[in-house]
Amino acid sequence: MFNILEELPSHEATLFEYFFDASKGYWISWKRLVPKYQHNPERKFYEILVPTIDTCRSDWLLQLCYRIKRPVLFVGESGTSKTATITSFLRKLNPDLNVIFKIIDNFYKLIFEIFF
Repeated sequence: MFNILEELPSHEATLFEYFFDASKGYWISWKRLVPKYQHNPERKFYEILVPTIDTCRSDWLLQLCYRIKRPVLFVGESGTSKTATITSFLRKLNPDLNVIFKIIDNFYKLIFEIFF
């Protein structure tokens, strides 16, 4: 941890690798904030999301935007867990306070859901 008044962190390659905890006034490596994965055998395979630095950062951003009622758009290459991270976040929301609509975003998914 680093005190913002004394220095910026430099142990990792970029500042992007750190989270600033404003309540404590410290920079903390995202590595320290990744929770340990605990397997739940009741979960379906597609519901499993193993926490990584990237999923923790993305989840933090989603929570922040949700709290301040701002939209967020995730972009990136295929397979970078955009959909899995967002779906995991949405599952944690209170269903009594939130309505979630599933939008099929391409023709392949539409055909797959209709016929399979």
